Amino acid sequence: MVHLDIAAVTGAPGQTVRVSVNIRSSGFPTVATGNDITYPNDVFSLDPTSCVINTATRKTLVVSVLPPDPYNPRTPRSGPTCRRSEPRSIPDGLLYSCQLVITPSAPVDTYDLLNDGIVAFGADGAEYEFVTGRMAS
Repeated sequence: MVHLDIAAVTGAPGQTVRVSVNIRSSGFPTVATGNDITYPNDVFSLDPTSCVINTATRKTLVVSVLPPDPYNPRTPRSGPTCRRSEPRSIPDGLLYSCQLVITPSAPVDTYDLLNDGIVAFGADGAEYEFVTGRMAS
Protein backbone atom coordinates (compact mmCIF):
# COMPACT_ATOMS: atom_id res chain seq x y z
CA MET A 1 0.00 0.00 0.00
CA VAL A 2 1.28 3.47 -0.89
CA HIS A 3 0.92 6.09 1.87
CA LEU A 4 0.87 9.90 1.45
CA ASP A 5 0.81 11.43 4.91
CA ILE A 6 0.54 15.03 6.10
CA ALA A 7 2.84 15.65 9.05
CA ALA A 8 1.41 17.38 12.13
CA VAL A 9 2.68 20.90 12.87
CA THR A 10 2.28 23.37 15.72
CA GLY A 11 2.00 27.14 15.50
CA ALA A 12 0.42 30.18 17.10
CA PRO A 13 -1.92 32.77 15.61
CA GLY A 14 0.01 35.04 13.25
CA GLN A 15 2.77 32.49 12.62
CA THR A 16 3.73 30.66 9.44
CA VAL A 17 4.21 26.89 9.62
CA ARG A 18 5.70 24.50 7.07
CA VAL A 19 3.52 21.47 6.39
CA SER A 20 5.26 18.39 4.99
CA VAL A 21 3.74 15.60 2.93
CA ASN A 22 5.63 12.31 3.07
CA ILE A 23 5.47 9.21 0.91
CA ARG A 24 5.95 5.61 1.95
CA SER A 25 5.68 3.34 -1.08
CA SER A 26 5.92 -0.03 0.73
CA GLY A 27 8.02 -1.31 -2.16
CA PHE A 28 5.60 -0.30 -4.93
CA PRO A 29 7.48 1.72 -7.58
CA THR A 30 5.60 5.04 -7.53
CA VAL A 31 6.35 7.63 -10.21
CA ALA A 32 3.56 10.19 -9.69
CA THR A 33 1.19 11.23 -6.90
CA GLY A 34 -1.57 13.67 -6.10
CA ASN A 35 -3.47 14.83 -3.04
CA ASP A 36 -5.54 17.75 -1.76
CA ILE A 37 -4.89 19.47 1.55
CA THR A 38 -8.20 20.85 2.80
CA TYR A 39 -8.17 23.35 5.64
CA PRO A 40 -10.47 25.93 7.29
CA ASN A 41 -10.06 29.13 5.28
CA ASP A 42 -10.84 31.36 8.25
CA VAL A 43 -7.80 29.94 10.07
CA PHE A 44 -5.19 29.29 7.37
CA SER A 45 -4.03 30.68 4.06
CA LEU A 46 -1.65 29.10 1.58
CA ASP A 47 0.49 30.79 -1.06
CA PRO A 48 1.15 28.16 -3.76
CA THR A 49 4.57 29.69 -4.46
CA SER A 50 5.65 28.61 -0.96
CA CYS A 51 5.32 24.94 -1.91
CA VAL A 52 8.54 23.11 -2.78
CA ILE A 53 9.24 19.61 -4.02
CA ASN A 54 11.95 17.48 -2.49
CA THR A 55 14.62 17.62 -5.21
CA ALA A 56 15.57 14.00 -4.53
CA THR A 57 12.28 13.00 -6.20
CA ARG A 58 13.44 14.45 -9.54
CA LYS A 59 9.82 15.43 -10.17
CA THR A 60 7.94 18.67 -10.71
CA LEU A 61 5.27 20.06 -8.40
CA VAL A 62 2.01 21.63 -9.54
CA VAL A 63 -0.02 23.48 -6.89
CA SER A 64 -3.29 25.36 -7.14
CA VAL A 65 -5.52 26.98 -4.54
CA LEU A 66 -9.26 27.11 -5.08
CA PRO A 67 -11.15 30.27 -4.16
CA PRO A 68 -13.19 30.20 -0.93
CA ASP A 69 -16.58 28.52 -1.18
CA PRO A 70 -19.22 30.48 0.77
CA TYR A 71 -21.08 27.21 1.46
CA ASN A 72 -18.06 25.28 2.71
CA PRO A 73 -15.78 26.87 5.33
CA ARG A 74 -13.12 24.17 4.71
CA THR A 75 -12.00 25.62 1.40
CA PRO A 76 -9.83 26.68 -0.30
CA ARG A 77 -7.75 23.60 -0.75
CA SER A 78 -4.40 23.08 -2.28
CA GLY A 79 -3.94 20.37 -4.83
CA PRO A 80 -0.25 19.58 -4.99
CA THR A 81 0.60 17.00 -7.62
CA CYS A 82 3.96 15.38 -8.13
CA ARG A 83 3.94 14.93 -11.88
CA ARG A 84 5.35 12.00 -13.75
CA SER A 85 8.18 13.88 -15.45
CA GLU A 86 10.28 10.73 -15.81
CA PRO A 87 9.69 7.05 -15.03
CA ARG A 88 12.06 7.03 -12.04
CA SER A 89 10.43 5.94 -8.77
CA ILE A 90 9.93 8.47 -5.98
CA PRO A 91 12.05 7.62 -2.93
CA ASP A 92 10.34 7.21 0.45
CA GLY A 93 10.43 10.25 2.74
CA LEU A 94 9.64 13.90 2.18
CA LEU A 95 7.62 14.46 -1.00
CA TYR A 96 6.89 18.20 -0.77
CA SER A 97 6.12 20.93 1.74
CA CYS A 98 4.02 24.12 1.78
CA GLN A 99 3.80 27.08 4.12
CA LEU A 100 0.49 27.78 5.84
CA VAL A 101 -0.09 31.15 7.44
CA ILE A 102 -2.18 31.04 10.61
CA THR A 103 -4.40 34.11 10.71
CA PRO A 104 -3.69 36.43 13.65
CA SER A 105 -7.34 36.24 14.74
CA ALA A 106 -7.43 32.41 14.79
CA PRO A 107 -8.63 31.01 18.10
CA VAL A 108 -6.02 28.87 19.83
CA ASP A 109 -7.20 25.33 19.10
CA THR A 110 -6.33 22.12 17.27
CA TYR A 111 -7.27 22.13 13.58
CA ASP A 112 -7.35 19.28 11.10
CA LEU A 113 -5.63 19.43 7.72
CA LEU A 114 -7.61 16.92 5.67
CA ASN A 115 -5.81 14.74 3.14
CA ASP A 116 -8.24 14.16 0.25
CA GLY A 117 -8.11 12.96 -3.34
CA ILE A 118 -5.04 10.80 -2.74
CA VAL A 119 -3.69 9.06 -5.85
CA ALA A 120 -0.45 7.34 -6.86
CA PHE A 121 0.71 5.89 -10.17
CA GLY A 122 3.15 3.18 -11.21
CA ALA A 123 5.76 3.33 -13.98
CA ASP A 124 3.25 1.98 -16.51
CA GLY A 125 0.96 4.98 -15.84
CA ALA A 126 -1.69 2.89 -14.11
CA GLU A 127 -3.27 4.29 -10.96
CA TYR A 128 -2.67 2.17 -7.88
CA GLU A 129 -5.86 1.04 -6.13
CA PHE A 130 -4.19 0.71 -2.73
CA VAL A 131 -3.34 4.29 -1.79
CA THR A 132 -4.05 5.80 1.60
CA GLY A 133 -2.99 8.76 3.70
CA ARG A 134 -3.13 10.37 7.10
CA MET A 135 -4.32 13.85 7.85
CA ALA A 136 -2.61 16.16 10.27
CA SER A 137 -4.28 17.50 13.38
